[in-house]
Amino acid sequence: MVPTTRGRATKLNVAVGGFYKILHANLPPRTPPWLRSVSIAMVSEKSKLKVTISFPSKESIESCLDQERPSSNPKLDMCFIMGLKLAQRVLFREVKIPHFGNLEEVKDFWLVKAPLIPKLELEEVSVKSPCSSSTTTMKFGGGRLEEKVEEVEKQVIKVENVVKAEIVSEEATTEDLHKAKKYKWWSNESFEAGKRVILNILKEKEAVAENPIYRAALRKEAQKEIGNTGLLDHLLKDIPGKIAPDGTSRFQRCYNADGVIMYWLESADLVDVRKKAGVADPFWIPPPGWKQGACSAGCPCAKEVELLREELSKVKRDLEETQKQLNEVCAGDMRRYCDCNNWVGGFW
Repeated sequence: MVPTTRGRATKLNVAVGGFYKILHANLPPRTPPWLRSVSIAMVSEKSKLKVTISFPSKESIESCLDQERPSSNPKLDMCFIMGLKLAQRVLFREVKIPHFGNLEEVKDFWLVKAPLIPKLELEEVSVKSPCSSSTTTMKFGGGRLEEKVEEVEKQVIKVENVVKAEIVSEEATTEDLHKAKKYKWWSNESFEAGKRVILNILKEKEAVAENPIYRAALRKEAQKEIGNTGLLDHLLKDIPGKIAPDGTSRFQRCYNADGVIMYWLESADLVDVRKKAGVADPFWIPPPGWKQGACSAGCPCAKEVELLREELSKVKRDLEETQKQLNEVCAGDMRRYCDCNNWVGGFW
């Protein structure tokens, strides 16, 4: 009879190539799950500190059982390494491979016999949906445990589908579903109220790009109205780059030269202005007098454009002066021509 309690096996001097009965009660927790279904293992390697055992895989045994007659033993294509002391407790009895007359003998020799599964009488089980007050009742009759497990799984899937349908019906749009998933720890009302508090503080402090406010100061002021520090810290991390509740401002954040985080407000349409201007800097502010199509201050060709403008202005001045001189010359020639005609006419 196979021992069923830990530590009762007699320590053997295991030898390489020997086949041994496995005492599953002494197997460690890190044991491969399939090894717990195998009854016999062979010692393939042995040293002063460790022992390697080989045993057939599930596929190997199935391949052997697919044959009409047991012509050969299954391949020992899996192995497990354990300490020498543990091996002496797990491998408790040496066995010899007999001559098998049929496939059932092969199965009984290599595999652990599964215990009979008792029939269970289960009562009705009520499962309440976590998202609503609806309750689903699952009924089970007599039968094997595997059949009952399958029935339970089907009932659980039905409950999950009901819960998903309720969630979809409660949430109006995909965006709302995304927010509910993202901010599952806080309600949307709390999140929006927190953003309004931060917006009011930034407006009160006149925090703009030229006059930002430090994170510590902003957090201290906001904590007076937002008692949940977890929500507050999440807001300070999430709002940068987002449109403020007023719809005309955008939250911004960056690190200064000392590595301190600063916050401020900017116009909500500055993102589109930067895209149209071709500026990659997310914090670029158009200078006074800047117009659409003009070169930005951060553009590498700004200096060249300025030089071209000066050259163009000089060319315009030279053209105007040349035109003026040409007009004067033409006017002088015209006067001389007229004087000459008057003199010839008077002579005749």
